[in-house]
Amino acid sequence: MKLLRKIGRKLNAIAGVEIEETLFFEMESDFPLSDSPLPQGVCIRELGSEQLLDFCNVSVMNRESVENRWATKDRCYLAYLEGQLAHYSWVKSTGVQPVTEADIQVPVIPGEFWIYHCWTAEWARGRRIYPSVLMLIVRDYFSSNFTRAHIYTSRTNLASQRGIDNAGFRYTSSKWSLRAGSHWYRLKR
Repeated sequence: MKLLRKIGRKLNAIAGVEIEETLFFEMESDFPLSDSPLPQGVCIRELGSEQLLDFCNVSVMNRESVENRWATKDRCYLAYLEGQLAHYSWVKSTGVQPVTEADIQVPVIPGEFWIYHCWTAEWARGRRIYPSVLMLIVRDYFSSNFTRAHIYTSRTNLASQRGIDNAGFRYTSSKWSLRAGSHWYRLKR
């Protein structure tokens, strides 16, 4: 694996090509859940039409892409700190979850859900908002008879890995891919 990472860094520096490892985590509904309270001043709510403009101003998404996700029943949890949007996480509980960075499409099994496309504003990082949002999502879905939660991140995103770990998820597997520009190609191992 170290050799693959070293080759990947060289390829990226020379040709804009890199090898990426995507880490997958899960949590079962019978796992013990963290009792950590929300950080002081944090308010979490679901994205609705009244927050759409604020959301589109801080995210890379536009109204149409949000509405496309809503059409497939995806939900987005927003965390506000001091009145400003500090974090968001999307959740998919039906259909197919694309994991672009791993070049795979994963069918969502009934009773399971995928947390994806998570972001925390730079000014809000380090305040445990991300794991708090993950725990709220897990509680919401597990109390609605869902039995397994999935989430993924890249090997290089250490902050995301810490948040996922702090929320109580456990590592399950990895997938390797090759990125060339904005295209991803799964590597078979």
